[in-house]
Amino acid sequence: MEGDTSRWMSKEGIRGDILETIIWPEQGRIRIPKQYYKDNKKEFNLKAPGMLRNDEEITITTHFGKDDVGVYMTPGVRVAKVFGCEVPTRVRLDYDGAKNFFRLTPLGNILVPNVFPTRVKEEPIQIVSDNEMEEEEDEDEDETVEEDETEEEEEAEHEEEEPENLNFYHFEKTVTKALASIKKLQVLHFPNSVSRKVLKKRYLRMPMEDVETRKTYQCWVRTAPRKNHEKSLGGGWFQFVVDRGLKVNDKLLFQLEDPPKKMYVRHIRHQ
Repeated sequence: MEGDTSRWMSKEGIRGDILETIIWPEQGRIRIPKQYYKDNKKEFNLKAPGMLRNDEEITITTHFGKDDVGVYMTPGVRVAKVFGCEVPTRVRLDYDGAKNFFRLTPLGNILVPNVFPTRVKEEPIQIVSDNEMEEEEDEDEDETVEEDETEEEEEAEHEEEEPENLNFYHFEKTVTKALASIKKLQVLHFPNSVSRKVLKKRYLRMPMEDVETRKTYQCWVRTAPRKNHEKSLGGGWFQFVVDRGLKVNDKLLFQLEDPPKKMYVRHIRHQ
């Protein structure tokens, strides 16, 4: 995969006594990289307060906590306000020789949407219920050879229209009324281009991480019978829709790992 997006995916970096993370202005928790905490576990006292100090010698007292994601510092919102992090900002934290004390150095703003290519091929989103999926499977079994041949011709034409340099590991969706609805279980259909070029194998599980909340949803990938290019995401996907309270015209930016063993999603609220 072109470009180094691994740090954006993990939102953290590790190097000796230095760790990198991101301060989000609207999030209360500043994440400590799991590996960093594991390597320096003896140095941390989660029950004692911590300290963050910048180059201007402004100091903020922090507190440590632990959840199902890992170790974090609070209060993230206050830290962002005091240190002027009005947008998501990558920072370096240098361990300064005293327990739970870090010197903070801003490394610059991070515009997560810019990780995605400027030329994003957007395909109409299709949302169906599990019951409708079963009906589609029954219809697939009754298809004639002529219909399959016609479909293959249409796919070939569609494939020729795709931009040559499009990165199929990234795609974007605009939330529709159907997608925002939580009246019944839904699955998310991958764009055909992603299904054909990235999800060639029959991947069964696809953990999906919300890059803002850091919550991971256990999702599964389903391949339509006799149509390997039609794949959908189910399982934890619907819980993500519920948790996020999606609204019409919101944007969803997706990024798949290479190889595609995990997917990351960023929700951008429509203004």
